[in-house]
Order: sequence, then structure tokens, then C-alpha cells
Amino acid sequence: MNDNNSEFLRGYVEVIVLKFLKKGGDYIYNIAKKIRERSGGFFTVTNPSLLLTMRKLAEAGCVSYKNELNERGVNRKRYFITEKGCELLEKELPVCRAALSKIDSLLGE
Repeated sequence: MNDNNSEFLRGYVEVIVLKFLKKGGDYIYNIAKKIRERSGGFFTVTNPSLLLTMRKLAEAGCVSYKNELNERGVNRKRYFITEKGCELLEKELPVCRAALSKIDSLLGE
């Protein structure tokens, strides 16, 4: 990850990735783009950082991937959430939301 703003995402990247993959398989490049776009450019995650996250999730059995050739004949991995990944997302999403709520409470007046 880069930027100080993106350091905040460090504990949430896996959940964010799983949430995106729940809507359908995707490529690392697209996931990084979605994070940047949906945060209005506030957060950025590099492709190498996401690759490490994907490897960790794959080793844990939370994501799988399929090698596909793009229109230029370049091999790319398309990632998919697994049943185990759905279970992890279901468990961790409320924890993330609660943590964000507590941070908001700490910063509130």
C-alpha cells in the first residue's frame, strides 16, 4: 500500500477484497481500481500489495483463481471467493463495521 491514508486499510484489505469478490470474480488490477475509485482517491492499494493479500487468502482457502488470457494474449488470474471466504466475510464484516463505528465514537464530540 502507499500513502499514509492507505495505512488505515491495512487491517481491512482482506475483508474489502472478499466483499468485492462476493459480487463476482475479478482481477487484482480491477480491485485496486475499485478501492481507489470508491474512496474518491483517498485510499490506494498497489497491485503487489493486493497480490500478497490474494496469496494469503488463497493459502487459507478463501479465494481460488482461474488463469485467463486477456484480449492481448496475456495470462491473468481471475480471483473468486470460495465458501470458506464467504464464511470469513460473514464473520469479519460485522467486526470491521463495529471497529469503524467505535473509531467514529472516539473522534466524535
